[in-house]
Amino acid sequence: MLYISGDIHGDYDIHRLSNQNFTQQKDLTKKDYFINAGDFGLVWYGKENTKYYPQQKYWLDWLNDKNFTTLFVPGNHENYDLLLSNEFERIPMFGDEVIKIHSSIFMLQTGHIYTIDGLKVFAFGGAMSIDKQRRTPYISWWPEEIPSASQMKIGLDNLAKLNNKVDLVITHATHKKMFDTLGFDALREKETDPLIPYLTQVQETVEYKA
Repeated sequence: MLYISGDIHGDYDIHRLSNQNFTQQKDLTKKDYFINAGDFGLVWYGKENTKYYPQQKYWLDWLNDKNFTTLFVPGNHENYDLLLSNEFERIPMFGDEVIKIHSSIFMLQTGHIYTIDGLKVFAFGGAMSIDKQRRTPYISWWPEEIPSASQMKIGLDNLAKLNNKVDLVITHATHKKMFDTLGFDALREKETDPLIPYLTQVQETVEYKA
């Protein structure tokens, strides 16, 4: 079974996964999966940060000990220096390769396709931060939040290998039709997000269930 949410932002919204809010978890096992669709945020402080790392480790351990297995795609509010560092190993999983954060917490890589619980899942993380002017590069904001041209090509190539048919598309950003449907008038500057035309191409050319 798969459950999907997003924007935990570290411990800020971790309460979404409490026993009280996520009541289904009592019946789950490690073969059930919670997928966070970006802004996971629990890999933000390195071990050298003695002030905040212990609290981050507490919540990672707390989440790791849940009945289910946690997967996530990266969002825009992530520490990409840490996520893509040698601190975390890449291991084969779900027919592709994931980044192992904890024994049952894994990052799905952008542009990759995984077979999870019998479903073909296209993962594509990242987005443009509209608040980056108020953030500090490589401390609270990373330009890697925008996937590279290479990652975008890898994504399209992987989809083409499956004749542009998958079951699920997990992203942090969205395509133009959804952006307009949701009426994000307060986020009109997001229209310059390069992921919108990319994900619009995916939305228009890929057959998917959700």
